[in-house]
Amino acid sequence: MFAPPESSDAPLGSPESPPPVFPQPAPPQVISVSRRTDIPACYPDWFMARLRAGWVRSYHPFTGAAQDTPLSREQVVAFAFWTHDCGPFLKHLSALDRLGYAYYFLHTLTALPKTLEPRLPPPDLVLRSMRELASRVGPHRLHWRYDPILIAEGLDEQYHLRTFPRLARALEGSTRRVIVSFVYPYARVKRRLENARLGWQDPAPERKAHLLERLAESAREHGMTLVACCPDYPLPPSVQRAHCIDPETLSLLRPDVTQEYALAPTRRGCGCARSFDIGAYDTCAHGCLYCYATSRPVLAQRRAATHDPSSPSLLP
Repeated sequence: MFAPPESSDAPLGSPESPPPVFPQPAPPQVISVSRRTDIPACYPDWFMARLRAGWVRSYHPFTGAAQDTPLSREQVVAFAFWTHDCGPFLKHLSALDRLGYAYYFLHTLTALPKTLEPRLPPPDLVLRSMRELASRVGPHRLHWRYDPILIAEGLDEQYHLRTFPRLARALEGSTRRVIVSFVYPYARVKRRLENARLGWQDPAPERKAHLLERLAESAREHGMTLVACCPDYPLPPSVQRAHCIDPETLSLLRPDVTQEYALAPTRRGCGCARSFDIGAYDTCAHGCLYCYATSRPVLAQRRAATHDPSSPSLLP
């Protein structure tokens, strides 16, 4: 997954920006919503407003260049929603279905301590929302992310071997796939975890592989296949590499689309197909310590609290 630059001021947008003119139909594409922030939890009304407007403005995370993207049904293959809390978005599912869009969810639930996920709802509430989501869209459109696996004091392998089966049991029948990954040591993430004095560690490859093998056994017991996101270590035979933007899922959702879904990895080990992300860094209000997409939590919270849902972009 992309990481934002270590220090950069976000480009500015304007709610008064005129709608763009798309002289020719753009090729249909998969829209990622979003690796860079939690749009379903923090900006659900804004997203639906952009669907009604028919376009969205985003900014390249490195160059700051503006990109206007059409969101008509004909120009969207599917939406891939990334979230820690689908609850605020559930009210929009019926409208999204009426509009005829294809979509699926990549839903994180780790149930880590509050010190690591300070502004997420309690896990039981998230589980309830995930089960409701699955009952409405089907388990094939809910991919559970037990991500990241964080190893620290009090959060060793045994902790995860207790927590993961409990969550898998609660989600049995609601999902068929669980995606896992370990904390990736981006510089900002590493500093944040070290400053928190959690005793965080990046396990050796053999420790990672052994833990994944145990988690995969538990996943199978509850009707799920476990896959690994962006592994930079040898995987055990029982675990395959994940495709979060997944050609198989896209083909299932859109059998009418005959295009090939070319792989476009965002970092080493990534198996994702090509997509276009409409999010923005430093806009998620959750404040998770392991988050690579937020370098300035106070700024992110302020942006979320003051965002104008009529703006064409997530940035002010």
